[in-house]
Amino acid sequence: MPDPFEEIRKSLAELSSRLCQIDTDALSRQLKKIDSRQTDMSVALDDLAMSAHDQWEELQSRAEEKDAEITRLIGALIAAADYAEDFYQYAQKSGDEALLSQARMIWNGTLKKYAETGLTRMIDEHTAPDAGYNHVEGVCDCEGAEEGLIVRTIRAGYLYHERVIRKSSVIVSASPEKAAVSAEATVSAEATVSVEATASPEKATVSAEATVSAEATVSAELIAFPNGSNQANQANQDKGEEEIDSWD
Repeated sequence: MPDPFEEIRKSLAELSSRLCQIDTDALSRQLKKIDSRQTDMSVALDDLAMSAHDQWEELQSRAEEKDAEITRLIGALIAAADYAEDFYQYAQKSGDEALLSQARMIWNGTLKKYAETGLTRMIDEHTAPDAGYNHVEGVCDCEGAEEGLIVRTIRAGYLYHERVIRKSSVIVSASPEKAAVSAEATVSAEATVSVEATASPEKATVSAEATVSAEATVSAELIAFPNGSNQANQANQDKGEEEIDSWD
């Protein structure tokens, strides 16, 4: 009886013979080539990643330099606006109508051109001071003014879009008692610094630090302004822009 597995054994033997005929050296060489190519690709990818990182750092550095350049340019524009505002205020007090008309035209035109680029002047009067927008220089007893509101702007603040470029320096209304206490505290603190400064540099330094702390405490006690007045400031700013448009 013929063996049913004979054909299978013959096929396996033939397959084994063919496998033995494969050039193992050639296969090894091919595997080495593949490994070498993988190494080259890995090195190339590392170089590409490093180059991309270097380019990113260079672009970031350029962006920072450009931002600093823009900030300096905006600072120069604000300085020019300060000169125009000072000239306009001088013209208002001069009594010269021709000069006032010229100053008004320059001031109005400056604000409009700045507003077109996103640089706007803060309108602070009759709003509560906000630490994010205003620096309170002092308080005063202003007849008819609501206590705790800005009554005068010493130096205007500016926004570039929504970014505060410079806070405004303002005077805030207060009751006669609070205004008097604030003035006495400031004079007393200045006198203390002056006396201590004649003793020794060390004492003068300590006294100056104490004075800053005292002034901050007095300001906090005298002027308890609510937060969130930036919304009122924004609304008043919009009103101010309407007023600027009406000057024409």
